Amino acid sequence: MREFGYDSGSKRILIDERVWREVVLMGHWIRDAVILRWAEVTSRLSGGELAPGTVLDRLVRVADPLRMDQDVRELYESAPAIECVWTGKRLDQGFEVDHAIPVALWQDSSLWNLFPAAKKVNNSKRDLLPATSLIRQREETIIAYWRMLSCEFPTRFMREAAILAGHRVPAPEALLPSNRERPLLHSFVEAIEYTARIRGTGRWEP
Repeated sequence: MREFGYDSGSKRILIDERVWREVVLMGHWIRDAVILRWAEVTSRLSGGELAPGTVLDRLVRVADPLRMDQDVRELYESAPAIECVWTGKRLDQGFEVDHAIPVALWQDSSLWNLFPAAKKVNNSKRDLLPATSLIRQREETIIAYWRMLSCEFPTRFMREAAILAGHRVPAPEALLPSNRERPLLHSFVEAIEYTARIRGTGRWEP
């Protein structure tokens, strides 16, 4: 297996799909080490013109995740009617935006990871991972929220979905809307199972 390659036509580095899946799933635990090493290599390649600290400062600049969560909350608040993603009960203004894969485990505010949930339900879940059986029971609601998010934030949603699922998430025009989210759902379940196995995290159901 050739893990890496280079396409001179598109000027892109190519990564074997299996390696990419491992990087995506493990990236939240190896990111800091990779960033530091990347800064050191970039500094060396620049002939010392760029100090590692300068490169590192650029690499760690990310958008405020709390701001991103607020954008999603405002979208859910503007919807005529929403339900708790995990219980199906109708929600009023007293809901919370739940990270399906908790921040304590992934530190990820990607759109595919953010759902409205009742406060009591979210407090019960806390830093646990939803059971696969629960995801299967609630998959239509999960997909409905993904559609809402992809309509409101199309570029961001597709970019973040592609990071999680790679080429398994087709472009919007490639498939009928009813089929588009299934590959993402597969990767969503895979990420949760992988995280539970690696971190030894308990599973949760309401």
